Amino acid sequence: MTVTGPQRQWVAAVAALSVETQPLRRAPHAPALRIIQAGPGPQACTRAVSRAVAQGAGALVSWGFAGGLTRELGSGGVLLASRVIDGSGRQLRGDDAWRERLQNRMPAGLDVRNDGLLLASDTVLLTPADKALAAASSGAQAVDMETFALAAAADKHGLPWVAVRIVLDTSTDSLPRGVQQCVDANGTLRWRGVLRLLAQPGGWHGLATAARCSRQARASLAVLARALGPVAFAAPGLSAP
Repeated sequence: MTVTGPQRQWVAAVAALSVETQPLRRAPHAPALRIIQAGPGPQACTRAVSRAVAQGAGALVSWGFAGGLTRELGSGGVLLASRVIDGSGRQLRGDDAWRERLQNRMPAGLDVRNDGLLLASDTVLLTPADKALAAASSGAQAVDMETFALAAAADKHGLPWVAVRIVLDTSTDSLPRGVQQCVDANGTLRWRGVLRLLAQPGGWHGLATAARCSRQARASLAVLARALGPVAFAAPGLSAP
């Protein structure tokens, strides 16, 4: 059954990976915030958001990691994206009032870029050359695979959305080919994929880079999860939890 109107009283925080949802689940959060692990990629995000909307979600948060495209943000830096752009140049804009409320609750010590542009990609950008080309063609500061799908669903249903994305790999970092094999379709770590990467040439170095970036990004996620709280995650038009 699809829920409409005033019954829409909860916020869906949608992330691709278990490592992205864990900080939110562990931190105190309002009952009106429901945390959804969608799995990686735009199709998985679209399916998860469609289910959430059908069950009564009234607002959407795109939460998790992104790849850096410029030198503005290092690993662990935060992008509060006001807009998301796809490969065709189509742009969708999030809820500015909600984003500003998030900005006002940002904890000290984090490197935050407000009012940024996020690029949609169907694949992980692995090399600095890939990232430089994407930045030049789009003007975006970071890239992910899910936010545009979430924003498109929000636009379709007339729901507010925000994107809170933490830079994992920077514009100068290289990730190993096959890194996507390290998570399954649900966004959970696959140790078999990790072992495959370790066995390939350069695998140890690539995974060491990914692990370093992951530590910094996960630390920022944990800080944000504790700091944003029920007021920040109460979307405009919904009752504050």
